[in-house]
Amino acid sequence: MRAPYCSPTRSVCVQCNTDANCTGMLNRCLVSTGTCVQCNADTDCMNGGTCDMTFHFCRRAPGMGTGGGGGGGRRGFGGVPTGFGFGGAGASGASGTGP
Repeated sequence: MRAPYCSPTRSVCVQCNTDANCTGMLNRCLVSTGTCVQCNADTDCMNGGTCDMTFHFCRRAPGMGTGGGGGGGRRGFGGVPTGFGFGGAGASGASGTGP
């Protein structure tokens, strides 16, 4: 959990004052609210994605489809790294004890 910071203009505790206060997937500071977000501009999004300026998350670039594009650690839709979906690692490759 991030330590709270003091907003000098609003005189309240906030999550961030600058990008340096934010880490992980939410690595940009929306200074007007003092919260860490995924993006403040299209340039914050990888692979040609665009920043949804209402919710401050990266949208998939046009033509990227709906599935994950592979590539470990790359951000997918909504910034979720591809390869980390429902179902986790699965057991499809596990050996069974069949007849």
